[in-house]
Amino acid sequence: MKDKHSDFIQENILHELSPLIFTSNRVSVLYKETQLVNCRIYLSKLVGVVHFSSNLSEGTTFIQGNILLSIEELRILNEVYMEQEGKVEAIYVKDNQFVMYGTPLILIRTT
Repeated sequence: MKDKHSDFIQENILHELSPLIFTSNRVSVLYKETQLVNCRIYLSKLVGVVHFSSNLSEGTTFIQGNILLSIEELRILNEVYMEQEGKVEAIYVKDNQFVMYGTPLILIRTT
């Protein structure tokens, strides 16, 4: 069964932004530009379970370096950091959800 957001996401992803500032992000996620103005999307590079930071919710503003979530793979927590200051526009997964490579995680509108 297709996720309700998957067509929208695939149609709007442009290219990967690199180099990523945080080494942990280089292992854990793809950080891509979208066709939506000032929006970036995090996609999982790992197969594992997503754990949200305590304050992750839509509408929350984060600064560069804040921990957004972690992806647990083989009992190792891989933290995902905010690459740029911005606001969480959409969350595409649930806390404690199993994700695969390429799974959209969150959409960020940069400031």
